[in-house]
Amino acid sequence: MRQIKFRAWDKQDEKMYYPEQKVFCIDLSGNIRQHPSLGVIDDVVLLQFTGMLDINGKEIYEGDIVSFEHVAGYEIENSKIFWDDETSSFSCNFKIKNSYNFHNSTVGNLSNDCKALKIIGNIYENKDLIK
Repeated sequence: MRQIKFRAWDKQDEKMYYPEQKVFCIDLSGNIRQHPSLGVIDDVVLLQFTGMLDINGKEIYEGDIVSFEHVAGYEIENSKIFWDDETSSFSCNFKIKNSYNFHNSTVGNLSNDCKALKIIGNIYENKDLIK
């Protein structure tokens, strides 16, 4: 069984908080709070841990930007990790380049592809890493 945990992007302070920092909690109603007795925080985006690790053993979360390592003969654009409702799984949408341009856009189920992924940033702190 995979561990269920979240990191949080604070939109107001523009800072990422990780579970081990114990900066926030989620109450039984699903509200995000800095402390159980304090008010609800509205300017936070929760990003779930996928249960997968990249090639360096780093935890992969929703919103991470990944590059593909060791894919012989292919050039692949950086991709973001997202929840795909259609497949009910964490996925990444990647584009494979041919001799002319990036032409093949594929959604890959993360459980099949994560051994070739390397986390290079996330969509909040490193927007410039993804097109």
